[in-house]
Amino acid sequence: MESIKRHNIKFKNKLSRFRGPSQFSSKTSLMILRNYPTPRKLLEEDREILYSLVSKWSKGRIKRETVDRLISLAEDSIGSPIDIDAIEIEIPFIIEEIFFLKKKIEEIEKKIDR
Repeated sequence: MESIKRHNIKFKNKLSRFRGPSQFSSKTSLMILRNYPTPRKLLEEDREILYSLVSKWSKGRIKRETVDRLISLAEDSIGSPIDIDAIEIEIPFIIEEIFFLKKKIEEIEKKIDR
């Protein structure tokens, strides 16, 4: 189990180099990164759809003001066009691995608790 946790930390560290949300353990942050891995992808989404999805993922805890701030940050961001295509592919895979590892950790912890 310890190696799975280390593997999960390794992926979180890898994600941090993309300068996304600073807290990668929340489901909402991971879902945003999984679906909108770059500012460009985020800005391409309809604002009302984005509000709705973020509200759903956060169970209503994240409000429109926070989504507006995220959109504003995306508008002000600059990125290297050379890396964008690779990042748009890589981040969703990393997020899927994090979800997979979290699920495995939960399964192992349940077995240990028995």
